[in-house]
Amino acid sequence: MLSSCGQAQFPIPMKLVLWLIGATFVVGLGGMALVQMELRNGDLPEGPGSIPVGGN
Repeated sequence: MLSSCGQAQFPIPMKLVLWLIGATFVVGLGGMALVQMELRNGDLPEGPGSIPVGGN
């Protein structure tokens, strides 16, 4: 589907497409982490400052 001969049909740069896919993936993981924390703690933390962003 993503063949080199078919790129002429897409005016959108591949870098932008890959960036959007990566951003959607990161946002999806963040949302799932928030849901997991909400289910585990019973409610969301006080503010976004108490959520570890790095994931470590």
